[in-house]
Amino acid sequence: MNRLDEYIESQILIEPSPFLASKIMDRLENGGHRRMTIFRQSIAAVASIAAAILFGIIIGNGLKPVDYLTVNDERIENISILISDDIQ
Repeated sequence: MNRLDEYIESQILIEPSPFLASKIMDRLENGGHRRMTIFRQSIAAVASIAAAILFGIIIGNGLKPVDYLTVNDERIENISILISDDIQ
């Protein structure tokens, strides 16, 4: 317990900054600063999400379209006729 008492006594002997009271009072009087910071962070988050979506659309539109092979099912021939060995 002696070591704890020594620590407490050493902390009591530390003198606080003379500007500490004025800083605390300033923060209490200007409490809107915290709300403004949260508001700015929210705007930054929304702007970054909007920018990511916009860049995704721009990149997606810039890609070269791929031509796919399409098969018309109405005109497809019977595969079994083509691969059979029986020629008539």
